[in-house]
Amino acid sequence: MNKCVIFLCLFIFALLPKTLLPQESTSSQNNDSAQIKTFENDIIFRAYISRPFLTLALRHYPPKGQENLSQPVRYVPNTLAHWGASISWLGFGLSLGFDSPKSEKDETQYGNTKYYDFQISFYGSQYGFDAYYQNYKGFYLLEPDKYGYRAGSAEALRDDIAAKTIGCNIFIAFFEEFSFSAAFDQSQRQISSACSPVVMISFNRFSIESNRSIIVPSQEIYYGEFTGYRGGDYTGLAIVPGIAATYLFFTYCYISGVIFIGSGLMHKEYTTAAGGITENKPFGKLNLRVSIGYNDDELFGGIQGRFDFTASERTFRRDLNEEMTEVIATTGNIEIFFGKRL
Repeated sequence: MNKCVIFLCLFIFALLPKTLLPQESTSSQNNDSAQIKTFENDIIFRAYISRPFLTLALRHYPPKGQENLSQPVRYVPNTLAHWGASISWLGFGLSLGFDSPKSEKDETQYGNTKYYDFQISFYGSQYGFDAYYQNYKGFYLLEPDKYGYRAGSAEALRDDIAAKTIGCNIFIAFFEEFSFSAAFDQSQRQISSACSPVVMISFNRFSIESNRSIIVPSQEIYYGEFTGYRGGDYTGLAIVPGIAATYLFFTYCYISGVIFIGSGLMHKEYTTAAGGITENKPFGKLNLRVSIGYNDDELFGGIQGRFDFTASERTFRRDLNEEMTEVIATTGNIEIFFGKRL
């Protein structure tokens, strides 16, 4: 109840007309360039609803010339949506967020997930960073009918699978015409379409544990030396190039996208039916951010998502004569947001 009262007060405050609030001079209110308009002296109210996620996938590749009879195996958690609000001014802010009741799927079909999920992001004009810590226990098999099982069966519900991931990304845009802030936290506004090459330094560590093989029984025969895989620990560091762009339409509507794709070096320790394996090898990295919405001088809103894919193998440059299985951890969140500047 107290959270709802605070949220309501923030919302009412956001609806106050600007004439009732202290005003800065026009010259100090906005620091505009030819491409970007800033709102550094405005009070910014933002409300949102979001859903975080951490998903796991295994994909097998046989040697060149052999038919691939395996199916990718994917597990997803049954998580809650979150909603809340924040208010900020001159770089300082107050935020409030909490779970949305009954937003998870039917537990009899999709199981129960216990989890901690902390994700923070900061966006400047030409730079930004995000950091995250996720600890999930309890997953369900995606599309179990593909493997001959039904939703809610013992093969599809895996309350024994636990996954943790911790990581951070630091990224920079090389052209000042593009703004990360305008695309993803709306403390700025892109005045005209722009794009820029970008680069990201990414650190990530994820671990998986389970009581029995994560590969579904009907697929074990097709996964070769990876049969009996019960989890592992993966630590990787990568420097990844990319491209960022914002396209404006109908004056205040926009669609923004940033994609980083590349490779780095990973230390891996994992367990299969053959025993424990330790190795250091290149791995694959893909980071994708998208946002679409409306952003004028006072109101903004839209939907955005962040998706971070870390693959234990660099499959886009693999040796085609080598048998390989990659483990992919995907982290991120999807958010619907609305805001007003005062």
